[in-house]
Amino acid sequence: AGFVLANDANFDLVAAAQMNLGEDVAMGRVELRTGDASDCFLRARLSKDYFDLIDVDGFGSGAPYNAEAVGALKMGGLLYLCCTDARTAAGKNAGPQ
Repeated sequence: AGFVLANDANFDLVAAAQMNLGEDVAMGRVELRTGDASDCFLRARLSKDYFDLIDVDGFGSGAPYNAEAVGALKMGGLLYLCCTDARTAAGKNAGPQ
């Protein structure tokens, strides 16, 4: 990627990313933000500065961010939906097989 915008609601995690990505931030290849993902997606949509790829991994389910994320994608862009800490993106467990 030529440029990465990394956003997290947790200030401490953004500070840790700054330590790990400091050189890339200094070179202008990475921008780090702290804030709600929906606000980040809305700003992109309103400014028509759409993303090529969005990786949503909300603490718990990412479902509340799905609609805003789709609106912030370029046509043909990729949306990765992850649920590291919770159920599936649909809000249900697969259950016993």
